[in-house]
Amino acid sequence: MLEIATTLQFCSLQPTSVALGFFDGIHLGHAAVISQAVSGAGQALRPAVFTFTVQGGDGSKKSGQGRIITEQRKHQLLQQLGVQLVLTPDFSEFRGMSPRRFVQQVLCQQLQARRVCCGFDFHFGKNGAGNVDTLGALCAEMGVELSVVGEVRLGGEEISSTSIRRLIAAGQVSRAAQMLGHPYQVQGTVQRGNQLGRTMQFPTINLPIDPQMVLPRFGVYLSRVYLPGGRYWGITNVGVKPTVGSALPLAETNILGFSGNLYGQPATVELLDFLRPEQKFSSVQALYDQVQKDVQTARRTFAGRQP
Repeated sequence: MLEIATTLQFCSLQPTSVALGFFDGIHLGHAAVISQAVSGAGQALRPAVFTFTVQGGDGSKKSGQGRIITEQRKHQLLQQLGVQLVLTPDFSEFRGMSPRRFVQQVLCQQLQARRVCCGFDFHFGKNGAGNVDTLGALCAEMGVELSVVGEVRLGGEEISSTSIRRLIAAGQVSRAAQMLGHPYQVQGTVQRGNQLGRTMQFPTINLPIDPQMVLPRFGVYLSRVYLPGGRYWGITNVGVKPTVGSALPLAETNILGFSGNLYGQPATVELLDFLRPEQKFSSVQALYDQVQKDVQTARRTFAGRQP
């Protein structure tokens, strides 16, 4: 069971092994740090994560910016990695702390840290004044073991949240998933659309894309769909439906082999691979013909495979 504390008023009742970082995507580099903390906890320590949230902003952003995963998804992934405690205060609660005060008050007193793990480029304290050398000296002084994880690369390329955002914004979701260790997801409640897909005999579900999330390149993707009743393959259009004049970005998914009413139900769509850019068709019939081709491509791709 994952315990989540959202304020620095929290105090752990058990000594911990703590992973430090923003962990905004839980990519392979993040997972290496977290796994180090979990494996190093053994039987005596509680595996924990110190991360934070940032409040504010109106949701507007440039291409390639935004969250990679939701807070809910972050907590799911942390639990899967074996974390038992997450301390996730708002950044404003500790942004003014000196490095010494952060280690002494937050790590040693509140989290009872006996072991700390971080990435090689970790910075902390007011204005990012502390780095891994600062942390090492303070931990040694206070009797805390420190483990620093080096750079993690994939095919010679550095794994970073910035690189992953750029890949998602460019539609390269399969490469992004390799760096993340999991696919990019759109989560939400199924909304009622304009019924055009049903009229065309290709019924779809509509999920609004959270404006705080990094926005994938508009276009058509092969996808995997999680519903309350199971998993399915799908084909998803991310965009604004230019043929029918929609304005807000949606993930509209045709679920292969599924028939039923899902309005108001929770759903998760994973974008697996990019097929083609979004385009405006000359007529609804031309759109219908292309959707048929897209579905045929998806069926060939997924033939013989379980979602």
